[in-house]
Amino acid sequence: MSTSLDSANQPYKGNDRVLFGIILGVIAFWLFAQTTLNVARTCRPIWASSRI
Repeated sequence: MSTSLDSANQPYKGNDRVLFGIILGVIAFWLFAQTTLNVARTCRPIWASSRI
C-alpha cells in the first residue's frame, strides 16, 4: 500500500505518445481520404459507361 501512496504524491510526468498517436491517426485518415477521392475521380467515367 505504500507504493500507491508514494506514486500518488509524485507529479504527473507525461510524454508525447498520445499527441504522436493523434497526429499519425489524422495523417493516416487524410491520406486514405485523399486516395479515395483520387480513385473515385479516375473510376467515375468507367462506372458511368457501364450503366445501361
